[in-house]
Amino acid sequence: MLSALKSDFYLMKSTIRFFLIVQVLMICFAIVDSSQYLYLFYPTFMSLVLMTSINGNAQLSGFYNILLSSPISRKNIVIGRYLFLLVSSIPIILLSSAVMFILKDATAYEAIRLIIICCTVIITLQSIFTPLTYILKPNYISLVFFSIWFIPAIIVMLLKPFIERSNFDPTNLILTAENIYNSLPALSIILLISLILLAISIIISIAVFKKKEF
Repeated sequence: MLSALKSDFYLMKSTIRFFLIVQVLMICFAIVDSSQYLYLFYPTFMSLVLMTSINGNAQLSGFYNILLSSPISRKNIVIGRYLFLLVSSIPIILLSSAVMFILKDATAYEAIRLIIICCTVIITLQSIFTPLTYILKPNYISLVFFSIWFIPAIIVMLLKPFIERSNFDPTNLILTAENIYNSLPALSIILLISLILLAISIIISIAVFKKKEF
């Protein structure tokens, strides 16, 4: 498992180096712009880009053939991939939150809340996308990734006229979302659900990868 984790770092080391350099720049922008959210937006977004690119790079470069010829089981290769994505993303979230907490006078409550939200987003989307990277061909992974981002926006645009004509009042929905956002117990429960989803995702990915041919 650790060997698979190290191999993924070796495969993506140049990308991770670029990732860290840009993160430092984003922290500088966040300080200048006085924005708490810029500290965490970039690492959250980049973790998703990393997630969709690593499997494609591994397939196109023949990296899987090298791994499968080594004494590493397919199960450990998959688990190592999940660990790599988490280890590459979560520490950056924690670092950015610490900088925000120290330099921008953010309260501990705000920092913890944003950490939980960003970690939940990363874990949830990783749980959804990672099995797809094993199922789909590399050329289709990016297409699916961006489609999932744009399709909800298109649906909202199409439904907007019907919602306006139906006099739908979103006040209660907005208040519920605000209550969840301001409640650490509620956010912690959602984070726990995302971890359960991650465990299910790992099981699915292992089953798919065991049958995959290269």
